[in-house]
Amino acid sequence: MNGTPLGLRGVEAYAEDRCSWRPPLVVLGIAMPVLVIAAVVAGMILHAEGFALLVIPPLIIWLATGARYLPMVWPTGIRIDGDGVRIGAVRRWERKPDRKRRRKPPPASFQHYHVFSCPWRGILALEVTTDRKRMRELDKTAHRAPSKNLRATGGLPVAAFYLGMLTAPFAKAELIIEIDPEYAQFPTFRDVQALFAGTSQAGTRSTTWVVPTRRPRELTRLVAAITSTPEWNNRILTGGDGPSW
Repeated sequence: MNGTPLGLRGVEAYAEDRCSWRPPLVVLGIAMPVLVIAAVVAGMILHAEGFALLVIPPLIIWLATGARYLPMVWPTGIRIDGDGVRIGAVRRWERKPDRKRRRKPPPASFQHYHVFSCPWRGILALEVTTDRKRMRELDKTAHRAPSKNLRATGGLPVAAFYLGMLTAPFAKAELIIEIDPEYAQFPTFRDVQALFAGTSQAGTRSTTWVVPTRRPRELTRLVAAITSTPEWNNRILTGGDGPSW
């Protein structure tokens, strides 16, 4: 457990940074681009076209395994305390709370760089899962938000993301949070953003938030402690603020 004691049956505040940093993701996400660059540079210096072939294997691995998403999921973190639950780049924004906002909101694919927060009155359920099949389904869902009624400039196809589903490749466990959107705070993103890849992006607010964790046992104990308290049950029944932590 981390942070300030919440004063409720020994439950403490929880803080986890870089929760998407699984070894396979970090190694492949960094090593594969380095190998590609090294092969290209070696080929240019030695004037050997054969080095170009060395680019293919690491490039395929980088693309096929999802390691290319490392820069996008890099700052993902979790905070659970008396105010509620926050996920995303929580450490980044805690260090620079006065960070200036961009003139234009970012595209939805960079939602891991922002913070999603929800007070206890808006949290309907908390759960930690290690079921790989379920996590794969959540990952697919996160990138398949409805885009039927969305229109992109120039007729480009739309890649729609569910905002709040901060999935990451190689996750061994995930925290699943069911929220009431009336109370949750979502960052602002550009609704449709033309990208160099020949597609556009859009974001749809999700009532299910997902974030990976590298400490599933610890987080499972915390979730069990929270959801077994009378305060939690009273919050569900009465619509109150929940535990006064």
